[in-house]
Amino acid sequence: LGFEDPEWSADPPATDKFCLEARSRNSGDQPHQEVRFNGRRSIVFGKSPTCQVELTHRTISRIHAAFIYAEDGGVYLLDLKSTNGTKVNDASLLPNQRRLLKENDVIVFGDSDRSYTVRNAPVVAKSGSKPAEEKSDGKTKSAMKVKGGIQKAHLLHVLIKHVDSSKPKTFRPPDGGV
Repeated sequence: LGFEDPEWSADPPATDKFCLEARSRNSGDQPHQEVRFNGRRSIVFGKSPTCQVELTHRTISRIHAAFIYAEDGGVYLLDLKSTNGTKVNDASLLPNQRRLLKENDVIVFGDSDRSYTVRNAPVVAKSGSKPAEEKSDGKTKSAMKVKGGIQKAHLLHVLIKHVDSSKPKTFRPPDGGV
C-alpha cells in the first residue's frame, strides 16, 4: 500500500460510529456512499487499487490521503503529499500535517466533484490543550480566575494589529500585567 499507520494511531473504540458521507457536489444532497473504519486504525483514499477507498478522478494521487484514529480518541485527516491537495471546509491541508476532524467538516480530494461530510465525529480536547484538572470535591480547577461572574486572565504582553497596518504593534502595560 505504501502507507503505514503512524505511531500515534490507535484502534477505534468498539462503539465507533464515525462515518464519511460521500456526495457528488453536482447532484444535490443525497449521499450515495458511506465510508466507515470497521475496526481499522486508518482508511486510505487514492487511485491505487490497494487503497481502502479507490477514487478515479484524474486529480487524485495514487495514495492521496488517510483518515486515522488517534490515541486521543479523535479522527485526523492526513494529506499524503498528494499532487493536487486535500481541502477541509475549503481550506487546503499541508502535506503530512494532521487535521482533527469535527462534525459536519467537508473534505474534497484534488479537484474531484465528490465531497465527504464527517458524521458522528468523536469529540476530543483541543489539540495541544490539557484537560482541566479535577479536585477531590468534584469541581474543576481553571487557569482563569472568576470574579463576579466574569473570567479574568493575567496578560503579560499583547500583540495588536490594525486591519490596515502591515506591521503589528506590541503593548506592555507599565505595571507588567493587565
